[in-house]
Amino acid sequence: MLIVLQSAGAPLTPSLEDYIRRRINFSLARFSNEVRKIKVRVSDTAGAGGSYVKRCLIKVSLKNNADVTIEDVQDKAVLAVDRAAHRAKKTLLRRLTQRRRKNRFQGSRFSHSAA
Repeated sequence: MLIVLQSAGAPLTPSLEDYIRRRINFSLARFSNEVRKIKVRVSDTAGAGGSYVKRCLIKVSLKNNADVTIEDVQDKAVLAVDRAAHRAKKTLLRRLTQRRRKNRFQGSRFSHSAA
């Protein structure tokens, strides 16, 4: 599972990079057989009242499915990463469970032998 980190508007400190990698691994490691690449982009975005907020965009490229993109905006980068990683985990679990159910039902139609 390849994790690619990007930053726009604010530099990624080594401690933030380490935190993002640990958080993504913690949330998404169970899907490592299904995932090709995870791209995490942290950026500054203009918020309400002229202040800047942190935006975290996570794009998960799956091996046999459409990509999953999650975005979250918070006051702090760590909070944005936490929420986006949690939402990515829930979304992947839901999508992969649906795919397994669909495959199971499709396979069961043809597995009966005619007697």
